Amino acid sequence: MNSEFDNQFQLEAETDRLLKDLPDLAAPPDLISRALNRISEPELSWPSRPWFAWPKGVRIAYVACALAALTAVMFGWRALEPEVSGTQPSWFSQWSSGAACLWNALGVLRGALILVIDHLGKGFVVSCVLAVVTAYALCIGFGTAFVRLTLAGPKKDHL
Repeated sequence: MNSEFDNQFQLEAETDRLLKDLPDLAAPPDLISRALNRISEPELSWPSRPWFAWPKGVRIAYVACALAALTAVMFGWRALEPEVSGTQPSWFSQWSSGAACLWNALGVLRGALILVIDHLGKGFVVSCVLAVVTAYALCIGFGTAFVRLTLAGPKKDHL
């Protein structure tokens, strides 16, 4: 067994000596200029660049689509109500009445939330929200730690 260990030790020593005897490699002469050019001009496609680096036409189209979507959300829900158009198919009428009901329920919940905040005070509500967020973060942290400990398996010097 000692001869095997000695052979391995000699092999490691010989490999180490041979690697240290190798000459240093020289970098290509144009490496610095190529690296600086690559850094100064990134070859990213426009979607992966920051928004202000997008082409002007794409930014204008994006803003127009975002405003159209916001307008549709803000003012378009009333157009989905069944009373607005009597010529729509029955499936669309059922879907739009359900969407209008959901929208009205969300409006009622929003109003109730505003009344609760006004009644209890903003400081109390903010402290309750912070307590819930802290408890959530603690649960996620402890859950992650316990899962990692469980999946790591039993080890000698491990908690």
